[in-house]
Amino acid sequence: MTDGERSETWRVVDEAGAVHEVEVGQVRDSVAWWARVRSYEAPVVHSDPRGAVVIAAMRDGVGIAEVLAPGQASRKEMAAEVAHLEARRGALLAEVDRLTARDRDAGVVIEDLRKMLTGAGVDLASSRDDAAQARLAGAREMQELVLVTALNAGSPQSTIDALLSLPLPGEEVARG
Repeated sequence: MTDGERSETWRVVDEAGAVHEVEVGQVRDSVAWWARVRSYEAPVVHSDPRGAVVIAAMRDGVGIAEVLAPGQASRKEMAAEVAHLEARRGALLAEVDRLTARDRDAGVVIEDLRKMLTGAGVDLASSRDDAAQARLAGAREMQELVLVTALNAGSPQSTIDALLSLPLPGEEVARG
């Protein structure tokens, strides 16, 4: 019955979980289907392929738990896929938890920094001006020390006038 005819392989899972292959095809020029467990057996004929598979398996003494069309997954295969997907889901949930904790920790740090900066009233412009004023005050103090030293050393007035005429570093910034 298979000369020149197309056949497909169905599977029958028995009560012990063993898988048996059943060859199935459509009877030429008919709506009937044939099936057989072993290629040397005479096929059984039925009006639909599933019925033919069941009859062929029962004739072969197989205690049928599942009848699977080509490409159809068995319960065991589906359970394995579900277990695999559950494991992936668990790993993904763990990663989501890790990322959520990381983001929460980062958010806390950022919020703490924001509070610290806001609470301290940090004004970078005034801090820059304060630093410039401190540099200028230090330069004035240094100039005064140099002048006192020059006076105590008995330097001529022209040297003292020259020292007084030198602009201090940062003085232009403080005036502007």
